[in-house]
Amino acid sequence: MAFAGWVDCVAGVGQSGWAAAGVAGGYVWDGMTILIVSRPDTPKIRNLSKNPRVALHLDLDAEGGVLTIEGRAEVTHAPPGGAAQLTEAETAAYLAKHLESMTWAELTPAEFFADYSSVIRIAVTRSRIY
Repeated sequence: MAFAGWVDCVAGVGQSGWAAAGVAGGYVWDGMTILIVSRPDTPKIRNLSKNPRVALHLDLDAEGGVLTIEGRAEVTHAPPGGAAQLTEAETAAYLAKHLESMTWAELTPAEFFADYSSVIRIAVTRSRIY
C-alpha cells in the first residue's frame, strides 16, 4: 500500500518555521533509512542542503491518521546530466514499489532517475502517530 506523504524542512537559514513539499517521486523505507528521490531544482532540496532537519508525514487512512517521522537528511546529487546515484539494492527496492507509477507516467526507469536525480536519505530520529 502506498501512502500519500509530504516533507517538512526548515525554510531557509536563520528562519523559523517549516516549508512543506510533496513527495512526488515517492519514497522507500528499508527499516533504517527513508529514501526519497527528487528533482534537483526544488525548494526542499535547497532547504535540506542548508539544514538537514526534516519531517516526513504519511497519511495512514481515510480517517485522517498521520505518521510523522523526523530525522536528519543527507542529500546527494547526480553529476550534470546523470541519473540518481542509488545502490543496486536501493534501485531494486524503489522499482519494486514505484515501477507501476513510472509506467503509468510513460517513463522508463532511466528517464525517471535522470529527472529525479537528487537523492534524500533520512536517518530517522523519532516517529509518532496521531
